[in-house]
Amino acid sequence: MAIVFMDGFDHYASGDRLKKWDREGGYIWGHNTIENRTRRRSGTSYLWIGRGHHLNKDVVDTDTGEHIYTCVVGAACYLGGPDIYGIGVGSIILRGPSGNLFVLTANGANGRVSLKIGGILVAETETDYCDILTWMHLELKVVIHPSAGSYEVRWNEEFTFGDSDIDTEVYEGQGIDEVILDNSGSGGFDDFYILDGNSPNNDFLGDCRIDTIYPNGAGAYSDFTPSAGTNYENVHDKTVDQEATGFGGFIADSFGNIDDDGTYNESAVVGNKDTYNHESPPSLPTTIYGITQNSCVRKTDAGRRYITQLIRTNSMDYYTVDEYKLTDFYKVIQRTGLDHNPNDSLPWEEADITTLQSGVKVTT
Repeated sequence: MAIVFMDGFDHYASGDRLKKWDREGGYIWGHNTIENRTRRRSGTSYLWIGRGHHLNKDVVDTDTGEHIYTCVVGAACYLGGPDIYGIGVGSIILRGPSGNLFVLTANGANGRVSLKIGGILVAETETDYCDILTWMHLELKVVIHPSAGSYEVRWNEEFTFGDSDIDTEVYEGQGIDEVILDNSGSGGFDDFYILDGNSPNNDFLGDCRIDTIYPNGAGAYSDFTPSAGTNYENVHDKTVDQEATGFGGFIADSFGNIDDDGTYNESAVVGNKDTYNHESPPSLPTTIYGITQNSCVRKTDAGRRYITQLIRTNSMDYYTVDEYKLTDFYKVIQRTGLDHNPNDSLPWEEADITTLQSGVKVTT
């Protein structure tokens, strides 16, 4: 396990942000939206952040469930402006319980890329290193240690600056438990990922993309009761605009739209399962680093209710180790630990994903 969290910002709308991005139960500061006006590539959307605003996400090490001490984070970054919000100054912030640990910034106003550790500037480029009004790729790798720590920054997959065998422990014993996307001007992020130090993905992934595929047919199990129609259609939450335009039109919101109680499947029977076949992925000319499974769920009555996520590949079911406790509000559970195909422990191939099924099981 190594993928901690990823987001391509394609499968949900602006009003759904707290379902996936959360900090101590849910936290968003200021104005940010899911848009596709200045999209990175056709048929996708991205996170737009206004001046001084940010989006937060709790993270843990995929093996220990505790703080992350070796971390790689990357995203496509767009620096907007000049406009009413100023010029884009985008930051990826890695934070611990006591405050910011690492702040990686691309400053559209002067073109510098810089890194602060514990609020102290440790490295920055010359001016005009990065540009506004274009998508670029930003990555950071850090090892937290009082004497054997290190950092490295890459911009558009090229080494920018770094250092090793140094003190990178800002607060004694503390690692990373939160990631923040921030902008003090205006701009966007897309294809965001964060890794811990566990194999197989524990180093820079480079300029990669995150594609969303949706259910398109019934899987091996259809135990849940649909609100209407067929089960897979109720979790096929694309927008009408996407279906109608074939990705050709511009809409203010994203291409995905989780419709909450508009359409849904439900079950109160322990052991019931619902799985779905999926669309084929887009042409994938490069390595598939891993997949994640997103399920949007809630409970509808008093008392405890737990589920587990499952994927089905090569006629075998693979469940999450831990159960997830549902609340009264919809939340997106993202299953990690799928860097490799669990059926053979080898990297995913396009054919594996084409025949993959995913779903949930009621456990309590």
